[in-house]
Amino acid sequence: MKKRLLIGVGISMASLAMAFQLANYKKVSRTDVASKPEFPFQVRDEAKVDSVSGPLWNATIILTKDNFSKENLERLFRWYSETHADRRDRITVNVYTDPAKIQRRLMYTPTQTDLKSEADKGPDLIADAIFFRLRASAASEGAGESEFFHYDPSASGSVNQKSLVIKGTEPFAKKTLVDSWQTTILGVDTRIAGYELENVEPEGTYHSLECRDPDSGYWESIMSSVAVKGTDIAPITKNRIRIAGLDVIYVFLGSMFAMTDNKGVSWRVWDAERDIPCQERWTAAMIRDVQIEQKGVGIMEVQLAGQSDTIELHTSDFGAHWACN
Repeated sequence: MKKRLLIGVGISMASLAMAFQLANYKKVSRTDVASKPEFPFQVRDEAKVDSVSGPLWNATIILTKDNFSKENLERLFRWYSETHADRRDRITVNVYTDPAKIQRRLMYTPTQTDLKSEADKGPDLIADAIFFRLRASAASEGAGESEFFHYDPSASGSVNQKSLVIKGTEPFAKKTLVDSWQTTILGVDTRIAGYELENVEPEGTYHSLECRDPDSGYWESIMSSVAVKGTDIAPITKNRIRIAGLDVIYVFLGSMFAMTDNKGVSWRVWDAERDIPCQERWTAAMIRDVQIEQKGVGIMEVQLAGQSDTIELHTSDFGAHWACN
């Protein structure tokens, strides 16, 4: 297949292969992801609210203190997110180890002096963990959401909570920009930003694809991915913003792929860790390369965790859909 126009400079395949610690991740079957965790818990007060920002699911989960751990929280939140398959829906889940704390919070009446932050409510009212699923932006369609949670390891109501990203990024954390690259392609302003997040796991360089809204001038997030600290992290991947045909732009970062055929008004986002139709779900994957021809026919090479061979996927519609044959 002939290579299409590339923007920027290339990066060696060896460097790309080391960008993610693929060998340290394991396969997770779709059945395991879709089934409830084996430890006991209770979902309460689940409700869907429609708002100008789109649907929002709110829920409360009771988890015993013996089962309260980072690993169990991650499994619990992954399962809960999978039960809400429409990725346009936002999610907020509060976890408590003490059911009485929920009632105290419901009866709590804030005063003018303690409206500043969650910390002002005191340990008797603070959730032991809180999970968020947020859509990247209105322009991002598909898998462009971020999933992350904050938790108190001691489950004692401490405000000094830790944060862990399951997918995407943590948009509220303090960022330190380490690299960025911006270009205008087919009249669309796009940029890739590389940054580190303070007090967030996993440690590493987070990369986000952003597109400038032509009407408002604001930069909108399309998708994010992370290169885990301790690996041979490549610089900003300038060669991963590409064009196909007359008006199609496509980009791939980590396990994420995005394409637009309307000059950045909307982007279709696809995730190799979740969306490969002929494979079980994997906890880590990396898109090694994508080549799409002028007529929309293309090939994607995906490296799965612990596998030496790559999987080859095919598209006939500029990457809007991918198939295994």
